[in-house]
Amino acid sequence: MRPLLFPLLLCFPLFALTQVQISGSTQTEGEALPFAEVMLLDMEGDLIKGDLSDAEGQFSLTTATGDYQLKISYLGYEDHQQILLLEQSVELGPIQMMEADNRLGEVTVRAQRRLIERQPDRLVFNVENSIAAKGGDALSALELAPGIRIQQDEISLIGRGGVGVMLNNRPLNLEGEELVALLRSLSADDLQKIEVISNPPAEYEAAGNAGLINIVMKKGRNNSWKNSTVVSNNLNNYNFSSINHTFLYQRNRLSLAASGNLVVGGNQETEWLDVFFPAGEWRMRMDGRSQRDSRSGRLSVDYELSPRFSLGGQLQATAGRPDYEGVAQTEVFNANAELDSLLINDMFSDRAANSYAYNVHFTLELDTMGRSMSMDADYFDYENDLLQRSTVNTFSPDKEFIGINLANENHSLQEVDNYSLKLDFTHPLGTTNWSYGGKLSFIETANDLAVFDRASGSLTLDPLQSNVFEYRENTQALYLNMARSLNDQLDMKVGLRFESTQTEGFSPTLGSQVNRRYQQLFPTFYLSYRPSESNQYTISYGRRINRPGFRNLNPFRVYVNSNAYSEGNPFLQPSFTDNIELSHTLNGWLTSNLFFNYTSDGYGTYFSSEEGTEIQAVLRDNFYEKTGIGLGEIVSLEPLPGWSSQSELYLFYSNSNFKPGFPGLPQNGWLLYLASSNTIKVGENSRVQLNLWYNSRHRSELFEVGAMYGLNVGFNQQFFNNKLQLSVMAQDIFNTGFLNSARSVVNGIVSDYGQNYSSRHLRFSLTYSFGNDDIQVRQRNFGNEEERGRSN
Repeated sequence: MRPLLFPLLLCFPLFALTQVQISGSTQTEGEALPFAEVMLLDMEGDLIKGDLSDAEGQFSLTTATGDYQLKISYLGYEDHQQILLLEQSVELGPIQMMEADNRLGEVTVRAQRRLIERQPDRLVFNVENSIAAKGGDALSALELAPGIRIQQDEISLIGRGGVGVMLNNRPLNLEGEELVALLRSLSADDLQKIEVISNPPAEYEAAGNAGLINIVMKKGRNNSWKNSTVVSNNLNNYNFSSINHTFLYQRNRLSLAASGNLVVGGNQETEWLDVFFPAGEWRMRMDGRSQRDSRSGRLSVDYELSPRFSLGGQLQATAGRPDYEGVAQTEVFNANAELDSLLINDMFSDRAANSYAYNVHFTLELDTMGRSMSMDADYFDYENDLLQRSTVNTFSPDKEFIGINLANENHSLQEVDNYSLKLDFTHPLGTTNWSYGGKLSFIETANDLAVFDRASGSLTLDPLQSNVFEYRENTQALYLNMARSLNDQLDMKVGLRFESTQTEGFSPTLGSQVNRRYQQLFPTFYLSYRPSESNQYTISYGRRINRPGFRNLNPFRVYVNSNAYSEGNPFLQPSFTDNIELSHTLNGWLTSNLFFNYTSDGYGTYFSSEEGTEIQAVLRDNFYEKTGIGLGEIVSLEPLPGWSSQSELYLFYSNSNFKPGFPGLPQNGWLLYLASSNTIKVGENSRVQLNLWYNSRHRSELFEVGAMYGLNVGFNQQFFNNKLQLSVMAQDIFNTGFLNSARSVVNGIVSDYGQNYSSRHLRFSLTYSFGNDDIQVRQRNFGNEEERGRSN
């Protein structure tokens, strides 16, 4: 740890530089006025520094102490001018711009964010500007975000590994198919943006090897209300439809967002696994229908009790019925490649997955100098109730019935409860901005599995396969951040997070208990250099932790047939990753990234097969350490009027070493990823979307993964002044964008796995929006002149 912190300590003498920060916002009639020209002049009127306010009207300038003139200009509005005598940083608050009396006529200025934006510590994908996301769900929107890949229910950054997922800055303590089910229940039309944070600051959770993904839901505009209804239909071998309604309202000090989403129908899921035993190949093919039925709702309310104190709450509820019905056929060959027998598994599952997320929060401004305090109290409740029935029959090559291989019925119940409390403080001190806080998190999960034998025709409890597993995880965290502008061109941010974790895994069935305690420091560092308005360089460092999921820790076996089972590992340890990233942004259209990561004590899932017994097992273990280095390029252009293009390229090399005694063969090599998203305006109200991507054949950790590529074509037509929109999206037209091969060698035996969950499909969606963007706002009297004159 010392070598990593030592370079940071060398930077502390630089804090003595006397720089001050001027910040504020531009408004008109209580609404944000975006992209106003903000100029800082000396007392003779010469320009010292200039910038534009952002899409929310916010602006910030850094300069040396002294006397200045501030001038703000906007077409059709009177200039705002004031004198600033700066001895320390100042927050000007909202600056009201007045309409000019001599303007030629009404001018409508429409500004739209880029589809992809680069910020100092994150990459932002603005979902609301994506045609391809219209009518989809949050999972499909994630697949469109730059640098994100989703395979086998795992969400990861290309070349960097798994990430933690947050919803409105709050962690979702789910993974795998549970996380995927929740994201599928959220409508993409409710999303504002997706933030990809490769090196999160210290105030964020340290979980996630490659960083965090923050999904941000839409909020209402000031003094307006809006209704939006989206109806969509997804066509594949099985079809599913959805309807989503969103209501946004903001007036005076009240802000409200409410939405509901209903999905009905199904999806085709195909999987295959080939195991090459010396005595003959086992070839499994599974095809089934997965239900997508779900209902979800969201309610968010915020109210300003005073100009300095706001209080709010959120509720997110989801009720899903992801039932499944399918057939898996395993062909067993002998050493002469002749078919020896067939195993046919008729599978059925009845599943209810419900989740509830509650939040209460407040924000308190402690003074006019920028000091503030915020608190979040959260409770997350998840329940997965599953009844699964399998009947595996053995047949001869000519399909004559030989006997029952396995007949069982599993009743399982998984319950997850998470309580957390988070406090955050901001404390400007001179020219340095300090922030600090802490968090308490308590997680309890219970897994109850009852397995019944059905071979006799009646249900008989099998105590040797039934299991109860309980897991508790408590984490206490403290963090400290320091941010400072060293001069007009150089900004720095340093953070340190401390986390202490206690875990307890207990299986009453096996009579085993595993307790662990560990403490870790997670430093972060950012240095941003702007030599000119056209160039910005950023170097960042962060250390992350990846804790095993609850399912991976459950030590009991679940059998698919008499020769195949899946087993968790209660002794799994968390892995740690160090990330270093150097980025350069040119004129806002080209972003280059050079990144390095090192993972220690890495864990994962692998296919283990035994010669002789021909037992196939899905196991989990800490078995590798990995070093990776990569280069990424993101280009945002408008090659021609009406043509907006965002393209990305990643080249990555990874090298893994396995721990002594692990029976697998490491796979090391290069990965090339190319993608381009293009929106073309073909009429005043018509746009076409073309998305292309390519993922090369590559080796990483234990697997050699086959090449994948895809072409998506979409069309969007607007009617009635954008109140009605029709969108059509053809996804993966050539049906080449699925996991076609993941080959591994364990115990000298080759296994090759693939899956296709309806990668090719066609989606139609119709969106109707209406509302009022000009609610008349009455002044409210709270016994204070400032409050009477303030409106939201």
